[in-house]
Amino acid sequence: MLVPLFLLSVVVWSNASSILVVIPFRGYSHTVGPLKIANALSKKGHNVTVASFFPPNTDNVTYLPLNHESLDSSNFFPIPEEGLNTIDILFDFHVERDVYTPVIRNERFKALSSEKYDLVILEYFLSDVFFGLVHKIGAPFILVHTTVPYPWQNDLLAEPHCESYVAHSLNIGVGSRMGFRERFVNFVGLNVIVAVYDFVFSREDQRTAEEHFGPLPNLRDIGREASMFFVNVHHSMSVARPLTPATVEIGGIHIDPPKPLNEDQKKLLDESRGAIFFSFGSVMKGSTLPKGKKDAIMKVFSELDEVILWKWEDEFHDKPSNVHTSKWFPQRDILAHPKMALYIGHCGALGLQEAVHEAVPTICIPFFADQYVNAEFLYESGMGLYLDFQKLNEEDFRKAVHQVLRDPSFKKNAVRVSKAFLDRPMSPLDTALYWTEYVLRHEGAPHLKSPARYLTYVEYHNVDVIAALLLIMFLVSYFMFKLTKSFVKLLLSLKKTKEKVS
Repeated sequence: MLVPLFLLSVVVWSNASSILVVIPFRGYSHTVGPLKIANALSKKGHNVTVASFFPPNTDNVTYLPLNHESLDSSNFFPIPEEGLNTIDILFDFHVERDVYTPVIRNERFKALSSEKYDLVILEYFLSDVFFGLVHKIGAPFILVHTTVPYPWQNDLLAEPHCESYVAHSLNIGVGSRMGFRERFVNFVGLNVIVAVYDFVFSREDQRTAEEHFGPLPNLRDIGREASMFFVNVHHSMSVARPLTPATVEIGGIHIDPPKPLNEDQKKLLDESRGAIFFSFGSVMKGSTLPKGKKDAIMKVFSELDEVILWKWEDEFHDKPSNVHTSKWFPQRDILAHPKMALYIGHCGALGLQEAVHEAVPTICIPFFADQYVNAEFLYESGMGLYLDFQKLNEEDFRKAVHQVLRDPSFKKNAVRVSKAFLDRPMSPLDTALYWTEYVLRHEGAPHLKSPARYLTYVEYHNVDVIAALLLIMFLVSYFMFKLTKSFVKLLLSLKKTKEKVS
């Protein structure tokens, strides 16, 4: 009996890999998925090191904190008073990229480049700068993104954009049913975003990365060598679209089985006639809501029989008796309560996935980034509505809340979407673990990389082929024109000769 056990321990030890997980963005929603992967890999016997703003919840992982005195990893994004268009979003993203500078200057972080790892897992959001670290380590790497892939990410890995029927993830007011105007806006917007990222963001990243890691190949070229791209989406919550084998959907990876609520919350919800949960997530400070909007929302809530749980970070005075506020609620567990009748949020990917998981009808108030695309899905699926924050008033909010609460079709559609979301061969976490170890087993899995990654824009879109065809068509047309002209000229000449003879 001892011999087989010894052999088993040798097998387990020999399959253990050294894995570095880098999560350089300060938002918790960007951290929870990669951290779950790190924790699970550790439990499977791998040696895992995590560099992030939030610690893993296991002692088996080596943790390198990225917190810096100049950064705040708590709620840090105030609610914008004016609407954000795509250009505004790009500008905000450009400003937010400053969060990466203290991270890359961290001496302990830079020291990682001299360590030996079998695999790197990198949370990839707004910057290519950490491709410098990946290059220095020299191991296969997997990219992870917490929501719908952004245009520069799809462009990097040659995922088809499908501009004619898939709205890019920063689009505003464009759903899956596009006329000429929507396709025009989608096409132009997507290509502008990719161009800005390539010619502004990425070039800044190149300078920053070389400042800290020394001379490097083009960062975009390094990124194209990613073995795999994990995206926290699921096709049940988006337009059906083609993906290359290297992009794997792990939508809902952050969702754990619900935990019991504390006694006060459980009693409150159990005894209610229904409950509403209102939260703007982990990266937006709900208490920065403008007073006029807050008063309008509060007036509507005061008229309802349902209990309202509202995530609010500051003191809240003069609340109606049915409104309960807190700096933090166990959102996932609350949405799982059977009395939950409505979720109101900003259409962040994680919160919306939790609502879909529990089949809770939803009202979205999107502010920026992929939230608008998520809101379009919500509306088209029939499981909820979305409201324009800038135009939000008491009457429209009241109408939307009553419509979703009283019309049973919203719950019916939420159940339908939830069934599709949950119906898959393995859990999101098991999917991520399988493909992570697949990359380890197959030495980076180069066979999964699309050859399209290495084509230029001209080659990928066959611009040269189309130009050659147009040139051939022009030459043929020109030849036919000249031939016809000569033939007509000959006929006219013969006619004149015949007339002279007669």
